[in-house]
Order: sequence, then C-alpha cells, then structure tokens
Amino acid sequence: MCFRQIKLVLQLLVFLYSASCAIQQVETEHFYIIYQKGDEYWVNKTIEIAEDVWDDLIVAYDIVDEYKKIVIQLFDSGDDLASGYAIPKKNKIVVSTTHWNYRVRSSDKWLRQVLIHELSHIFSLKAASKDGFF
Repeated sequence: MCFRQIKLVLQLLVFLYSASCAIQQVETEHFYIIYQKGDEYWVNKTIEIAEDVWDDLIVAYDIVDEYKKIVIQLFDSGDDLASGYAIPKKNKIVVSTTHWNYRVRSSDKWLRQVLIHELSHIFSLKAASKDGFF
C-alpha cells in the first residue's frame, strides 16, 4: 500500500469517527430520537409533541399494549427536501427540521403537523397489516 492510499484510508477513518460522534440518541417511554449534535431544540420539541399524541393514536387505532418504540430520526438538510416520511416495516419516521415558511406548509406548528402525519402512517399501516401491529 502506498503512502497516498494509507493517507486516504486514515482520512476516511477520521471522517467516519467524527461523523459517528455527531450522531446522538435519546430514549423516551415510546420513542428513540436520533439526531445530530446541535439539534437539541428540535429533539425537545419532538419529544413533547410525539409523547403528547401517543395516547390519542393508540386509542384511535385501538391498539393498546400492542406496540414497540418508534424510531424518529431528525435531520437538518438545509435543502428543499420533503418534510418527512415513514418506513412502517422499520418502525421509523424521518423528519427534516429545515423550516419551510411557505404558504402551503405555514409557519405555525409545522413540526406537530409533520410528526402527527408521519406517526399516523406508522400506526394505520401497521394496524392494517396481516402481520399484526409492530
């Protein structure tokens, strides 16, 4: 292995190590929140909203005692990406914390709307699946 290749491998290892240190996780009663360091504001808001709507969704889909923790991954792309999406098979939702102050999205309670929307996908699709819930 030449010096250039060794240098490239070392740079890659340093990058991967620093990237892994930037990823954080918080666990609540019903959720795992994965986020990047510096997004603590969004984590606190997400926990507040997600735990607030949990009981309503459990009752609405009549699935008391039939669940496991849902993974919510937050990221700030700084770009015009979709605000979130659900992956029911992985019991996960991904939410962009980039704030879109557009007429369509509005600036009022956008995170709450996105979280409820994506959590509803998880609950409804899992409740309707033949495999049972979660």
